[in-house]
Order: sequence, then C-alpha cells, then structure tokens
Amino acid sequence: MKEVIYTSLEDAAERVMVSYVGPTTEYFCDNGVPFLRTANVGEREILLKDLKYIKPDFHVKLKKSILQTNDVIVSRVISDKINCAIVPSKLDGANCGNIIIIRPGRNLIPEYITHYISFPLTQQKLLKLSVGTAQSVVNTSVLKALLIPLPPLPEQQRIAAILDKADALREKRRRAIAKLDELLESSFLQLYENKLLLNTMKLEDVAEKSRGSFVNGPFGSDLLTSELTKSGVPVIYIRDIREGEYNRVSESFVSKDKAEKLSVCSVFPRDVLIAKVGDPPGTAALYPDNEPYGIVTQDVIRIRTNNQIVTPEFLVSYFNSSIGCWNLSKIIIEATRARFSLTDLKKLSLEIPSLSQQKQFSSIAKKIFALKLQQKKSLDKLDILFLSLQQRAFSGELFAQQANDELDKVANEEKPGQMSLFDLMR
Repeated sequence: MKEVIYTSLEDAAERVMVSYVGPTTEYFCDNGVPFLRTANVGEREILLKDLKYIKPDFHVKLKKSILQTNDVIVSRVISDKINCAIVPSKLDGANCGNIIIIRPGRNLIPEYITHYISFPLTQQKLLKLSVGTAQSVVNTSVLKALLIPLPPLPEQQRIAAILDKADALREKRRRAIAKLDELLESSFLQLYENKLLLNTMKLEDVAEKSRGSFVNGPFGSDLLTSELTKSGVPVIYIRDIREGEYNRVSESFVSKDKAEKLSVCSVFPRDVLIAKVGDPPGTAALYPDNEPYGIVTQDVIRIRTNNQIVTPEFLVSYFNSSIGCWNLSKIIIEATRARFSLTDLKKLSLEIPSLSQQKQFSSIAKKIFALKLQQKKSLDKLDILFLSLQQRAFSGELFAQQANDELDKVANEEKPGQMSLFDLMR
C-alpha cells in the first residue's frame, strides 16, 4: 500500500473560483464568444448542444470567467449529481457563467481531478454539503476545502490512464447497446413501409380469448402492504420495466395462497408487460423465459397475446417504437403522473403487419435481445470493476499491471455461442 497524502483542493490547485453569476440573456448573440453554462457540463465531457454565445464587450467585462485549456469546470447548480469536465483547446478563451472553475496548476493534472470529483464517495460528500432550497448549489468554499489524495504527478497520470481505459470500455459497451436499440427500431419500422399490407385492429382483439388475458394488477384493497412478504411469488412493479426490458429490482412477494386468489393478475414467461404510469407511460417488456410465475401490481398491465395474430416480440417493440409512442399519446392523461387507463388501452386501434412478417421480425428481435444481454452483463462487470479501481486508486492500493490485467480479462471475455451483428441477418 502506497502512502496517501491528503490536501485541500484549494492548496493543491492554482485557483478554485466561481465564474460570473448574474443575468446573461440580454447579452446573448448569434456570433460571439462561446459561453458555457451548467447545462454544458456533462459527466466528464463538455456538452455543446445549446451552446450560447455572448457579445464581445460583455466577454471583456467577465475577465475572471475566461477559460483556459485544461481548466476543470464543475456544475454549480445540481440535481442528483455534480458533473465536471476538462476544457479542450478549441474552447480556450471561452467564457462561462454559474460554473466553478478549477485551474490545476503544477501539482495536479486535470484528468485526475475529474476522476476524483466523479468518484461516488466524493459525490456523496459534496451533495451532503450542497446548499439552496429551490435549487441545490455547490458552494465554492466547500469545493475549496475538499480534501483530495495528492500523489506525485507520474502516479496521477497512471491513475488517470487506468480509469480512462476502464471508462472507455464502459462507453464502448454503452454504444454497442445503443446501436442494437437503433437496429431493433429500424427493423421494426420496416414492417410499416407498405401500408397496404397492414390490418387495423383494436388492441383487445390481439389478446387470447380467455378470462384475464388483458388485465392490470389488483387495486389497493385487494393487495395490502401488510400482505407483502420477503419470499414467495414475486410482485411486479413499474420500476421493474425499464428501457424496453424486464429487470427486477423490487423485493416484494406474496404467499402462494394470496397469489392463487389473485391468479387473474398472474404473469408467465412471454407475457407482455406495459407500465401504464410513467414519464412517459407505455414502456413495454417481455417477461423472460427464466423468470418464475408472478403477480402484477395496479400500475402494470399484462397482455397474454393470441399468437395467431401477434407475436409478443412484435407487441413489445410496437409500444417501445416511435409509432407506438405516438399512438399512445392519444390516450395519455396528463396529471401529477402521466397515465392511461386499461379501458382506453384496450380500445386503442393499431396497424398490424402479417404474422409471417412479425415472425421474421421476432427472429431478429430475439437475437438482438440476446446480444444486448451479453453487452449488459459485460457492462455490469465493468461498472463493478470501475468502482473497485476508483476505490483502490484513491486509497493508494492501485497497481498498474494488476489493474490492466483485470480490464483486459473483462474486455476479452468470450462466451461459447456468442453472436455477432452479422448473425442477426442470417
């Protein structure tokens, strides 16, 4: 274990200061000096979307807010996270407002600072000390007083390089998942290229013709909080349906006897789950083959499809597509939480391609889901490893060779039967 020396950020850096805070709208112009705001500070990156420009004469007045290459800027107004980023050379001489500026100086490298501020334990410390009621704000004096481990510059560079490598691998996995989502949407939209081949049906007509094939969960009086248990039959909530997938995070169950009484609200593999409340509501997921029999709650709708009319993969992709979102917007009620009713959803009309087309799409969708699962498992491992590397880095226990070996192992992991994007179109 290496010796860890702590010092305040104010003592370690050349400067820690707040930029201009005040009215700016009247000084905006179409062509002027780039002006960064809190909205432009992402998670260790500058976000140029909606970048504003200010008039040159106003820029001259704000001398203390003029940025230099390798300055670290920190979001001053926060919600649940404090973002920070390094100023690139192309923004040298830009100005900023409502941002905290850290000028590293000779004792710090900017990459090390951003990694330390992004470290979850650092985030917790700073968030606890944030001030404000209507808006939470990072106080500059708090950031100045922040104690940071200060290894020699070569060690800072090694730490930053290892964490950058780990972060790049995580970003690679995220991009792969995003590409798969794009491919799924593109494959789905191809089903709607020829409108003449589509049939219009009400959603209730695509469900099985049996009792309880299209339901939401029990009302409060039918399932009391006191009846929930720590084991038994899982209870499914809207928080278990995220980004088009079922990923159980809930920890509530009911007894088998209670589940039998609520059997009309049961869930089995390949049932379609839809969140009827949310921002926006309508996110859908396929209940996986490896999940046990469960019970949905009141805000979750479960559809058991008639497989002679629609495939479950098609219906899930429909609700998660731009076409499905637009169609659902017709029945959404804007309230404290946007929602739609079970009755309105049943009466909703949708255009359905032929079953053979759906089956072709479902074959591709299954492969995409399998690939996404592989990528997400790898991303989960990298997230855990990244946190471990951060903890070791800032406690003097990070050794370069060991860390690189761990990263290479996760990056190069191959599983039997692993598919490529090429396999999707076979």
